[in-house]
Amino acid sequence: MNSTLIQPFYNALEQVLLTMAQLETNPGPKSVKSNAIASGAVSGLIALDSDSMSGSMAISFSRELILDIFQRMLGEEHLNLDDELCDLVGEITNMVTGAAKPGLVDIGINLDLSRPTTVSGLNHKIEHLAQGPVFSQQLIASSGLATLEICLHERAQ
Repeated sequence: MNSTLIQPFYNALEQVLLTMAQLETNPGPKSVKSNAIASGAVSGLIALDSDSMSGSMAISFSRELILDIFQRMLGEEHLNLDDELCDLVGEITNMVTGAAKPGLVDIGINLDLSRPTTVSGLNHKIEHLAQGPVFSQQLIASSGLATLEICLHERAQ
């Protein structure tokens, strides 16, 4: 699994936040995660499947960032990490995956998409759906951080 596969997802997340929330961001550090603890307060996780690969992608948002995104996208202040906020994270996860798909097709990966799940709470875990390294890329906004994670496993041919 090549760590550069995270780039189409990162570009999509950056574009979704700019388009939908008028939120400019900057890239943060890249790393390989050593545990399943999420970096944020709420995360969206979606299964990724193709003929050649399977795995998952997750986006974890800091509390401050997702509350800011909620206000920017829906025009109302929100104070709690509740079902409404988790629904927004799920929708953003869907949008990012859909927006990343053309870039992946360009490099020969045609993903089948599924419905995302969301997890929230202090020190929640993200259990990826494949064995192997979990590549992460932070995204820095004025109101907080998001961390994109990707874990893909190549299928035996």
